[in-house]
Amino acid sequence: MAAVGAIVFIHKLPGALSPYLLDAISAPKMWNTLYIKTFDHVGSFSIGLFTGYLVAKHKEKLNFGRVVTTLIWLGSLTCVLAVMCGLWAYRRGDMKMESSTAILYAMLNRNVYALFLAWFVIACVTGKAGFIPDILSWKAFIPAYRLSFLAYFLHLIVVYYHVGIMRTNMYLSHEENIINYFGYLAITYILAYFCYIFFQVPYMYIESLILQKDITDIDETSTEDAEKDDKCKFSDSNNLSQTTKSLKHHMQILSLNPIKDNHMLNGMQNGQEKL
Repeated sequence: MAAVGAIVFIHKLPGALSPYLLDAISAPKMWNTLYIKTFDHVGSFSIGLFTGYLVAKHKEKLNFGRVVTTLIWLGSLTCVLAVMCGLWAYRRGDMKMESSTAILYAMLNRNVYALFLAWFVIACVTGKAGFIPDILSWKAFIPAYRLSFLAYFLHLIVVYYHVGIMRTNMYLSHEENIINYFGYLAITYILAYFCYIFFQVPYMYIESLILQKDITDIDETSTEDAEKDDKCKFSDSNNLSQTTKSLKHHMQILSLNPIKDNHMLNGMQNGQEKL
C-alpha cells in the first residue's frame, strides 16, 4: 500500500485506471508503473489467501451473532459502495482528483473491495447470506465456473486484439460499453472452452493418472508396512506372553523355595530334639 501511494504521489497519477481520469500521458504511465505490477495487487491476493485459510481451518469460529453480522454487512456494503461510486463526481471528465484523494483511493480501493468479497464468502459459508448461496449453487453456473480460470487469462488477449484492429476512435457510451462487454464475454468463453477441451482436460487426465499411481504406491507401501507391523506385534505379543509365563514360573519357584527350606529346617530341628 505504501509503494502504491508513493508511486501515485511521485508520478502525479490519478487514483484509478479510469478513462475519465486519464489522458494520453497518464494512461500509459499508470499502466506501466502501477497497474501491471505485483505489489499493486498483493494486498487483495493476501486477503483472499487469508480468507481461504480461515474458512478451511477456523470455520466454526466465524459464526457471529445477529447484531455483529448486521454491523459487518452494513460496514462492508458502505465501504464497497464508496469504492464503486466514489468516482461518480469525476464521470464528466472536467474535474481533476486531488493528490491526497488520489493516493488514498489508489491505496485502499482494491483492498476494500477484497475485504468485501472476503466477508461475502464467509457469510455464504456460514449461512449468513440468506438466499444468495442457493443462487450461486445453481447447476447452470458449473460450466462457467470451470471455464472462469481460463477466461481470466484470455480476456485481455481478446480486448487487446479488438483495440489493436481499431482504426477509429472509440466512443465511450453505455450502449457501446454494454455491446463490447457481451462481445468480449462471448468470445472469451468460446476460446476458454476450446482451451479447456484441448489443453486443460488432457493435462488433468495425465495428472490424475500420475496421482493415482502415486496413491496406489503409497497404499501398497502402507499395506506392507501395516502387515510388517502386525507381524512384529504378533511376535512381540508371543514373546511377551512367553516372558510372562517364565517370570511367573520363576516367581513360583522362588516362592516355594523358602517353604521347602523352612520344612527342611523344621525337620532338622525335630531330628536334633529327638536325638
